[in-house]
Amino acid sequence: MPIYQVIVLAIIQAVTEFLPISSSAHLELVPWLFGWKDPGLTFDVALHVGTLVAILIYFFKDWVQIVGQGFGLNIGTDPELNGIVGCSGCWLLLPFPSASSVSVQQAGGKHLAKSYVIGSMLIVIGIVMWIADRSATGKKDMGNVSWGDGMWTGIAQALAVVPGTSRSGITITPDCSGG
Repeated sequence: MPIYQVIVLAIIQAVTEFLPISSSAHLELVPWLFGWKDPGLTFDVALHVGTLVAILIYFFKDWVQIVGQGFGLNIGTDPELNGIVGCSGCWLLLPFPSASSVSVQQAGGKHLAKSYVIGSMLIVIGIVMWIADRSATGKKDMGNVSWGDGMWTGIAQALAVVPGTSRSGITITPDCSGG
């Protein structure tokens, strides 16, 4: 793969990962649009691992505070993260529904990566996010997030294996619609 393609795809990954749009869809669509060879799953995973490492480093103090509060420790100084003891442990639930999505992706991933599925999901998830945003009351704060909220968030995240579904978008959607 030529270096200019790596740079273009890395920039797309960096820009789209933190927006409620599907970075994976863009990584699939850009090579298709420009007639480039598909970089493959290994390249896609490498970009996402790089993103994960950057997030863990940048938000390290926040992660320590959140996890510490989940275990009843008073760690950290960020006032916005104080008082979220009720939901700090919810992160423990996230892997379970998401783990089931791995088998779904392995079983049908090749068929799901079609451009029309990606385009359709970008539109559908956009509409679902818009509806959730419009129905949000804004009355629920971090201290009132329940284990059930955490489970719904994990279930929603399991849908992110469908190309064109934004992980961040689908994760915040039940949170917006729930309060």
